[in-house]
Amino acid sequence: MKKRLLGMQALVVCVMALCVFMPAHAGQWQQDLRKLLAEAKPAEADIQQVLGHIPGYDQLIAELQDLPAAHSEQAKGFALYHHVGIDGIKRPFVVYVPAGYDPRQAAPLLVYLHGGVGRKDIIAEPLVYARENPFIAWAEKKTWLMLFPLGQKGATWWDSVGMGNIEAQVRFVKGAYAVDDNRVSITGFSDGASGSFAMALLTPDTFSCFVPLNGHMGVASIDGGQPCYVANLRTTPLRVINTDKDPLYPSRKMHPMVELAFTAGADIAYKVYYGIGHDFAYHQQEIPFIVDFIDTHPRAPFPVRLCWEASRMEHGRRLWLQIDTVRPDQPKTGWHQEHNLMLTDARVSFGFFPDDTYTGPGVKIAALAETEEDTLCTSAGLLPGDIILAADGIAFADIEDLSAYKQTKQRGDRVELAIRRKNEELTLAGAFPPPREYALFLVEKSGAIQAQRFGNRVNLVSSRVSVCSLYIHPAMFQLEKPITVFWNDQKAFEQIVAPDPGFALHYFLKHRDKKVIYCNKITLQLPDPEEQDGGER
Repeated sequence: MKKRLLGMQALVVCVMALCVFMPAHAGQWQQDLRKLLAEAKPAEADIQQVLGHIPGYDQLIAELQDLPAAHSEQAKGFALYHHVGIDGIKRPFVVYVPAGYDPRQAAPLLVYLHGGVGRKDIIAEPLVYARENPFIAWAEKKTWLMLFPLGQKGATWWDSVGMGNIEAQVRFVKGAYAVDDNRVSITGFSDGASGSFAMALLTPDTFSCFVPLNGHMGVASIDGGQPCYVANLRTTPLRVINTDKDPLYPSRKMHPMVELAFTAGADIAYKVYYGIGHDFAYHQQEIPFIVDFIDTHPRAPFPVRLCWEASRMEHGRRLWLQIDTVRPDQPKTGWHQEHNLMLTDARVSFGFFPDDTYTGPGVKIAALAETEEDTLCTSAGLLPGDIILAADGIAFADIEDLSAYKQTKQRGDRVELAIRRKNEELTLAGAFPPPREYALFLVEKSGAIQAQRFGNRVNLVSSRVSVCSLYIHPAMFQLEKPITVFWNDQKAFEQIVAPDPGFALHYFLKHRDKKVIYCNKITLQLPDPEEQDGGER
């Protein structure tokens, strides 16, 4: 998490100096605050100096919520920016500003994640790519801002670099433009859909709803090594689309995953389009329904009930509830169930990335896929630079011919390949790997917690959680009165929690969320069971 925060602070914000704009009536502390907020990485000494002059918590919140967009006179259309991730690599991203955008009125933001995120190189022409997106016409009609992050191998939508890039770029857009924090949604096709699932399962707080299109719920675990818990979708609205002819993620194979999520209590609207492959060909028919789904599912920032499950603490928080410490040595409680599926990988893949600049005949290998299992390429001894001319006597003019050939094969089939290596034509033999059994989700011993608040009381029920935190906001509690917390039927806390301007400012600097600026938090530790009964078990 610390690395991710550093990456967010490294965002290229040369234009952010514009947010030093001051109204004529602004006082010195307000001017100092806005100068502080214009800095990409404010020093703690500068933060403390500003805090020393703020009249009070209420005045600070009013000023933060009244901040103007940095780009108050921004031209409409597509803008290209760059961001330095936690890996130190500078990557582009695109922001679309509709013609009707008014910086004095907060607009919804739609984040779109592209497919093919495992490719070696970033999409070559980001502005051309963004202009071709079918959501643009609707963003123009609805006056939505759009954000197009760009990923690649090493910065996918389900690793720390790529997920950190998404979060940092959303944070940038919130500072540069007038964004409605409760209407930030995310969608994407293929890998972009799998990335939308990843954000929903691991770090959903920024987003109001999720719309995965032709994706796979388990990719963050299967390819990203991220422990995922489908019960976390209980408080996260999703509209999920699959197609029946999709060779990668056909609806018949996605159905059991969605049914598993339903069993765990997930909030999913599921739809299948028939007669369509791995293609967003249904966009004209479906996008109006997606727009309506997004319109009717704003973020509820202070729900009265929350539940969350985690094993790694970088993904331990859901809105005002945070798991700080898990005790994997303790037994689970009865309600803390594991939701998972065993699946069979029957996908047929050669195991390489094609060279898109090669025009044929044949298909040229740019790089071999990195995978723990053997592939046809590794079993046959193929190398980067080889040109696959034919398989089993069937000639390939281009990648489409190779893809059509794959549809006739099954895992475990042997293949004879005709290739050209430099100036020599060779015949090689190999086999597709046999079918493989695997779990939908990588599951580690996790902690789970359920929270319910009413009035100034919070009830917590947990399993394997020994330390947790509750974030406090005036919309949630009457702060002049004590807040009482019962944890597993024991009183764990009862005290007045005063608003802390320092906590609020630090929180805002990290998240740039005007709608949710927590004023404080309380951290609770559950007594060790051995201590509760005299040390004997």
